[in-house]
Amino acid sequence: QTYILAKTLFDRWYFYELGENPTEEIYRETDNKVNQFKSLEKDFKASNINENEFLKQVKDLIEYEEELEDGRDISESEGSSGGHRGMEFGSGRETDETREKTGTRSVGGISGKNDGLSDRTGTDSVGKNESQQQSDGSDRKSGTRKNDGSRDSERGDQQTPTSRDNRPIVAKNYQATDDADIGGGTKGEKIKRNMEAIRLLAKLEEENRDATPDEQKILARYTGWGGLKQFFGDERYENLRNELKNLVGNKAFIAASSSVKNAHYTSPEVIKAMWQGIEKLGFNGGRILEPSMGVGNMFAFMNPTVMNRSTLVGVEMDSITGRIAQKLYPNASIHVTPYQDQNFPDNMFDVAIGNVPFSSQVLIEDKNYKYNGDQNFNVHNYFFAKTLDKVRPGGLIAFITSTGTMQTKGDQAQAIRERMNEQADLIAAFKLPSTTFEKNAGTSVTTDLLIFQKRLDPRKPSEHAQQWQKVKGKEYQGYVYDLNEYYIKHPEHLLGTPTKNTLYAESSQMALEGDSSETTNSL
Repeated sequence: QTYILAKTLFDRWYFYELGENPTEEIYRETDNKVNQFKSLEKDFKASNINENEFLKQVKDLIEYEEELEDGRDISESEGSSGGHRGMEFGSGRETDETREKTGTRSVGGISGKNDGLSDRTGTDSVGKNESQQQSDGSDRKSGTRKNDGSRDSERGDQQTPTSRDNRPIVAKNYQATDDADIGGGTKGEKIKRNMEAIRLLAKLEEENRDATPDEQKILARYTGWGGLKQFFGDERYENLRNELKNLVGNKAFIAASSSVKNAHYTSPEVIKAMWQGIEKLGFNGGRILEPSMGVGNMFAFMNPTVMNRSTLVGVEMDSITGRIAQKLYPNASIHVTPYQDQNFPDNMFDVAIGNVPFSSQVLIEDKNYKYNGDQNFNVHNYFFAKTLDKVRPGGLIAFITSTGTMQTKGDQAQAIRERMNEQADLIAAFKLPSTTFEKNAGTSVTTDLLIFQKRLDPRKPSEHAQQWQKVKGKEYQGYVYDLNEYYIKHPEHLLGTPTKNTLYAESSQMALEGDSSETTNSL
């Protein structure tokens, strides 16, 4: 373990970034490593972790990664896309040539190049140098989805795009530029862009190949059908509706038409702010989970350096959206399946990030996640409960969610707050005004951005932990709102002007109004 952690100091990518005078930086990082070892040893000895349970978790992780070495699927679900070998969990199989180039070796079945601790959060730092990335693309396994929804066990027969001089183009993960205009445009323009993306997806799947960088730009502008209900009712779009049904099939068409109320995408400005906050907390690479990823906008606006040091994993239940994500992120592991059907080992990820689906009416049936004995969580609280187990001790969760998680007084909301508080510290929360998602999603809804860190020792909250268990009455301009105690203590994190929330039946719920551009600057 000492070797694995210290090894990151000598990866080539690390020295490339240090510039002409790296000595001071190397000393600083070495001192950090020493302190981290001391802290880990102290925390582990003090935690009284059950030895058998600990060894079982390690065994599960090793077996999980050995599945990759054997070319098997990394989950029990059907809809996962493997991407380039070597860029999935812990990079699995390595050739002698790769080890010689990168200076890595596998220890106990887990690749040595994937580990190292960051300064504050204890999150893993993953380094992938140029040689590794070239090696990663040399051959690819398990992950192509056919038009009928089945999977190829091998990707060796997939056509590879070529340049003008007939050199193969290595597929890369999409990264958005400032002029990408993701989520922008009028409703008519969004419908047009959605159709362009779906036509292109059908073409790529028919030709059984990856998307070129220019094609990825078209796919990335797919926004789904949230806020576009006129497409499914207005006679002006009848021809396009028929074309869509022919392209995707009746089942996917029905799913698309039923998503107009809840398939909403996050604005790039908010995503960038979320990543800036995560990096500020010390994360600079590792295993990243996006459990409700859409087409992957959370990945699109990552710091490129952090992306190259990370393993990306996404889950998306909508077939069209998930398959587009697979083409946008061929080097990620994308699972097209409901989150409740996706099985990851516990303590797997360094960061979980996303804009989770939320509804107080949609309940998730999962025997592993209940409250009050046998009660099902609603969809947004379920995402918190499950993800808390999947993130490792020291890891981060940054989710945009319904305001109900923070400020509803019911049994379920209290249960999820208690469950989270037993294992994780609330680092920060921000209430976002109803205008935050208007441009991208065409909807007005007040939401909360919550950032948690899972504790190394569940019994010991960190010095940064915030109080957030209680909901109290708070008067604003003559009206008493139900408000989480965190916001009463931190009113500067209410990023807008308080007003009555008319979206929900609870009349005491607070909503916020404000300018979306001012909100992102404040965030």
